[in-house]
Amino acid sequence: MELPKEADKEVCQQLEQLAEAGAVLENGGHGDKVLGHLSLRDPRGRGFWMKRSGISLAELQGPQDFILLDFEGKKKAGKGKRHAEWPIHGEIFLARSDVNVVGHTHPYNAGVISTTEEPVEALTKAGAFFSSGLPRYRKTSNLIIHKNMGTGLASALGHAKAVLMRNHGITYVGSDVAECVVVGLLCEYACRDQLRAAMSKLTFKISATAASSFRSHRNLFVEEVWESLRRRVTKATGAEPKEGSGNYLDRFIEANRILSNEGVEFLNFDLVAFKDPSRRIICGLPELSLGEISGSDDLIVLENAPNFYPGVNYLKKVFSILPKTEAAIFCCAPSVALFSSAAEPLCPTGDEGRHFEGLSVKILPDQAIENIPPDTRVVFLPNEGAIILANSIEVACLRAIFLERACSIQIDAAATGLAWGWLPDSEQGVVGMTLEGQGQIENFWSFYKRKLDRKDAGQPLPGE
Repeated sequence: MELPKEADKEVCQQLEQLAEAGAVLENGGHGDKVLGHLSLRDPRGRGFWMKRSGISLAELQGPQDFILLDFEGKKKAGKGKRHAEWPIHGEIFLARSDVNVVGHTHPYNAGVISTTEEPVEALTKAGAFFSSGLPRYRKTSNLIIHKNMGTGLASALGHAKAVLMRNHGITYVGSDVAECVVVGLLCEYACRDQLRAAMSKLTFKISATAASSFRSHRNLFVEEVWESLRRRVTKATGAEPKEGSGNYLDRFIEANRILSNEGVEFLNFDLVAFKDPSRRIICGLPELSLGEISGSDDLIVLENAPNFYPGVNYLKKVFSILPKTEAAIFCCAPSVALFSSAAEPLCPTGDEGRHFEGLSVKILPDQAIENIPPDTRVVFLPNEGAIILANSIEVACLRAIFLERACSIQIDAAATGLAWGWLPDSEQGVVGMTLEGQGQIENFWSFYKRKLDRKDAGQPLPGE
């Protein structure tokens, strides 16, 4: 591996992170063949380091895949060709002294939203990140290949963290690699949620309290999400569980990893908690994603966890209000989080939805959690997600999987524009997706555990 001699130790360390950022963005839906680019302001004032042309974001390996350009676009160091859209980066660096990293990509949902004038609202935590506004660049949908075009884009960006480019993609910035990457990911997720909401024809409301709570801890969130995402792409954690200290702990670890494997999570916001045999309430370290919970070192007594994590605060309240609860999950999975901001109740549009029929509660925007009926299975929290309640960790985990699918079905059913509904209960047959009886619980649990084991072994079945 030959590194540019102009890249000193400080630059190389930052470019290593920028290469990891390429893999993170690719995992987050930002890949588009060999298009898209990332750049780093040169700390010695020589211009900026930019991803070389001809390779994808996922193919970035390290400093050798970046070239040094001056602000006129002239290559000063490194091997490889220059991207034609270098003015995006150069002009933003010139206009924004606070920006040290710039990204430009073409994720699907942001691309769709860019063709509209639909505002991106704080429907979920991703949208709340841009509650001060997500500006748009409308002058052209062509490649930004001239300095005056880059100047126009920088002007449209203004003091914001990201800008939608009409019929083109998005550009996003940060003071460091972590902020830039997380901004880019959240922009795509916010656009995804906005698009699904617009298609669904459901009525959505926004909680000022939820948005304000998220913004108040945004900096901590950015750093912890970035570190978690880095660990995922470098395979530093999550591959194999550590040895447990008993069946109850093993099951708890499995529950976290099963939820992650089934996609029932959003970054590192979700939190699972249960009462151990000594009646202590245990949860995973709130800074970790569910898939990273792998042993006793990753656990904490809920009472000792800091309240500025939303999941910690909510679960403490729920266990206090409903002392007979044995396990609970703060779930921010994509469909659950989006449906939490809808005014409509959860309907039994499928087997999974019927599991919650008459047993779900929707807290109104900015309403405190109180007076939850003791038989409640799910409490929706506006613009955040839901709290899932159960008498065991296994049932809580299965309910979270059921709930994500039930919310997705209802959102998509509403989006069809067709007449949709459900049949009333019948005396013939039985409801399929019940969790009544230990035998059925074990059947479902064993199925998800086998899927997880096959993934760990690198031997997934078709469709997994």
